[in-house]
Amino acid sequence: MTVANKPLNSVTAQIATENLAISDLGTLKSKLSTFRDALTTFQTPGTYNTVSASSNNTTVATASALSGTTQGRYNLTINQTAEASNISVAGFTTATDVLTLDATNGFTLTLAGKTYHSNQTYTSTTTPATTGGTLSAISSTTSTLTDLKSWINAVGANFAAPVGSSVIQTSAGAYSLVVNGTATGVANTVSFSGLNGSSISTAVSGSDSSLIGAPAITNANSLTISSNTNARDAKLTVNGLAIQRSSNAINDVVTGLTLNLQSPVLPGGTAQSALITVGAGTDTSSTTINSLITAYNDVISQYKSMTLNTTNGGTASTAGSYGNAPGMLSFISNFKQMMSQGFLTSTNKVVSLTNIGIDMQLDGTLKFNSTKFATGQTDGSIAYLSSGVSVGGAVGSSSNLSRSLSTVVNPAGILDNLVTTEKTKITYLTSKQTSLQTHLDQVQADYTQQYSQLNTLLFNLNQTSSQLTSAIAGLTSNYGK
Repeated sequence: MTVANKPLNSVTAQIATENLAISDLGTLKSKLSTFRDALTTFQTPGTYNTVSASSNNTTVATASALSGTTQGRYNLTINQTAEASNISVAGFTTATDVLTLDATNGFTLTLAGKTYHSNQTYTSTTTPATTGGTLSAISSTTSTLTDLKSWINAVGANFAAPVGSSVIQTSAGAYSLVVNGTATGVANTVSFSGLNGSSISTAVSGSDSSLIGAPAITNANSLTISSNTNARDAKLTVNGLAIQRSSNAINDVVTGLTLNLQSPVLPGGTAQSALITVGAGTDTSSTTINSLITAYNDVISQYKSMTLNTTNGGTASTAGSYGNAPGMLSFISNFKQMMSQGFLTSTNKVVSLTNIGIDMQLDGTLKFNSTKFATGQTDGSIAYLSSGVSVGGAVGSSSNLSRSLSTVVNPAGILDNLVTTEKTKITYLTSKQTSLQTHLDQVQADYTQQYSQLNTLLFNLNQTSSQLTSAIAGLTSNYGK
């Protein structure tokens, strides 16, 4: 059986080799994807046009800026900040007080331009539609204060609506229902009606007039409604330009700059001022170049491991998964050739990688040269990066390195096709393995049967031998007499 198993052992070894090749291709794809990301960062102008944003009054406003944001000074005058609705209803004695909701519509909640009724069931097919679940109706005659709170929160969850609710004990035997908007701005105003008989409505006009401190409204059932915060937009000027937004985080006035209004400013209150300065940020060119070098060298290392054979420093026992077919990974050689060409600037000027501190080693890897990098900062070579560059060909060219990498690592690309080829081989080999195993099982069964038959024959021969020996012994004894 040891001899008979040799073909099966060979096929099993081939399957292991193909599986190793698939694993190695997956690793190579991951490293090439990382290299492509590093290359994209290297070629993107915004990588080098880093900026920083600072405020002279962080209690009033802060700011953050993306690479490429126009540098300058931005004077802010904040006339009012954006706020969300916050409404409370007092007059309940327990969290389980039974409510009397409107007989026709139940508790009616309106926000963000949509209206919801507590006596209706909503699903993903109703109007308005939930995000996939079901919002069940609650009774208008037996629901408790806690039931209503839960229903309001369910509206927020099932419709991704900017609203929340809670029941708070304010003192012994005194509870309040709090309904609050979770998004600022007049467009997100919260209003409701239909609570305990006489309608309580908190509809806000949207005029931004503050209701804080206004007299509370008490209905016929001794429920007191208070608008603690009126929904309103932020109003400010940026370098004299009047701006109104629903949020205190404003990112569409200056491209790349986000303004964050900090201190609450009430309508009609004292305006607050802050000066935002956007200046040059930290130079990231050295970090970006080194990241590119590291990612590239990782690819080369994986490639060398996969193509190792007796002609390039390996042995038969250390050969890589593609040691016998290195040509299958020839695209790596193409990438190396493209890298050696340097890069094209936005004006199609060819610049050597050496000019920005990248040396090509004899083993095919790259190495950072700090001396040449410093020279590149002085002679303007590094400055080209901030205008956008392209390695291995013009921007948009089908022959540049970025496009070539995509044809290799994208879905259905070269690497995926290689994996498919390896899987096809494994399918064939697995079928062959099954067939060989079936044959070997039969061979072993035949050998076992032959052994059993021979063993029986041997037993019978031993029996015959014993009988003959006894007979001969008997004859000898008789003859001797």
